[in-house]
Amino acid sequence: MHPENTLILVDDCRIEAMFIEDAVAASESFCGFEHVADSREAVSRITSRRPNAVLLDLRMPGLSGW
Repeated sequence: MHPENTLILVDDCRIEAMFIEDAVAASESFCGFEHVADSREAVSRITSRRPNAVLLDLRMPGLSGW
């Protein structure tokens, strides 16, 4: 595992986010994991944190991934 491997999950459903977080933790591929439930906050967080990967729910209230 590399310390720079980071992942941001953008999803407004907390139950799905918990499932994905558990799967990511079990894989030991990422050392940094963040969950963002607000699409506008996600844009800011992705810009400032510059993660290696982003998992994006395309149907979010306020700002969709389309």
